Amino acid sequence: MNSDVLLFIIGLIVLVGGGELLVRSASRLAVAAGLSSLVIGLTIVAVGTSAPELAVGAAGAYVGKVDAGFGNVIGSNIFNILCVLGLVALFSSPAVEKRSLRFDIPFMIAASVATWIFVSDYRISHFEAALLFAAAVAFLIVNFLLVRREAATNRTNRRRSESSHKERSAKYITVEVALLLAGVIALGLGAHWVVKGATGLARAFGMSELLIGLTLIAGGTSLPELVTSLVAVRRGEKDIAVGNIFGSCIFNVLVVLPVMAALTTGDMEFSSGAALFDVPVMVAAAVACIPLAISGRRVSKAEGAGLLVFYIGYIAVIFAKYNIPDSALSSG
Repeated sequence: MNSDVLLFIIGLIVLVGGGELLVRSASRLAVAAGLSSLVIGLTIVAVGTSAPELAVGAAGAYVGKVDAGFGNVIGSNIFNILCVLGLVALFSSPAVEKRSLRFDIPFMIAASVATWIFVSDYRISHFEAALLFAAAVAFLIVNFLLVRREAATNRTNRRRSESSHKERSAKYITVEVALLLAGVIALGLGAHWVVKGATGLARAFGMSELLIGLTLIAGGTSLPELVTSLVAVRRGEKDIAVGNIFGSCIFNVLVVLPVMAALTTGDMEFSSGAALFDVPVMVAAAVACIPLAISGRRVSKAEGAGLLVFYIGYIAVIFAKYNIPDSALSSG
């Protein structure tokens, strides 16, 4: 058991370190291109901070531990909204741009509802996974078009800074790309160790893999989102913090789940408990973002505290609900 604990901790550290490398390098490259903070948060940073979920989900599906990976995706989205957004609001009361109200939040809700519909039979087929992935492509295309429009608007500013970019372009880009690749490698190794260590812990403590995925792994792989959002708030980049949360939730269900399904022979099946309870909780958390954002177009400190209270209550419920061996879950 001690070796499983050590492996799990090392895996999480490597995951967080890899995510940090990836996020820092991707963010710097995006900033050099002159993109807005919100677009960076919704795309580059969101993909980077969600890379641990992708790595863990893919590793879990590859070795046949689907419940841990699926629980990680759902638990991470719940963690992102209730815990990360709650903490960000508690420290800064971030404003929510009109673009997020009109497009990003509704898109996140639609993706969550679609996932709920698809998992109602306790499985995700390859066709359903393809539909989810197609939605992710559509989301990226829309953001790409917005980036092009931003680029045209900010053309003058980019021309003014063109000389400084040229001075550092070759060495700067080489270093950042190398850091990005190092982050990807670290994520792969960390994901393998987390899945292996978490599986050992589940057996040792008689806990279901679903509970481990919803709590330990989800919290661990969501640390990049948490750290990135809090650092962004401290630096005054609240748009990156908010965009990172919404973008990560979209990426988790529209990319991580399809990748897991693609690595599974036949339909990807999982425990019924997640579809009956945790996925609806994820949808409810996503829907709750609308009234929170509309109220003064910012998430207040009181609302942030409320989100945190709901997350603590959720954790208490799932520990009572899932803290039983997998064999008992399957027989029930």
